[in-house]
Amino acid sequence: PNNTIIRRALFDAGMRQWQLAELLGITEFTLSRKLRHELPEEEQIRIVNLIHPEGAIKMNEQHIP
Repeated sequence: PNNTIIRRALFDAGMRQWQLAELLGITEFTLSRKLRHELPEEEQIRIVNLIHPEGAIKMNEQHIP
C-alpha cells in the first residue's frame, strides 16, 4: 500500500482518516485521494508528526517508525 508510514501511524494512534483530515484542514475525501499515491517523504514526515507530535521525526533521520 502507498504511504505505509502514515497508515501505520494512524493505526498506532487509534486515529481515523477523518480526524487526520481535520488536523490538515482538508476533507476526508481529499485525504483519501492524496493517500492513493505515494506522497513525497517530506510530506509523509510532516503528516506523521501531526499524528505523533511527541515523537517528531527529523528530516535527516534514516529510521521512520
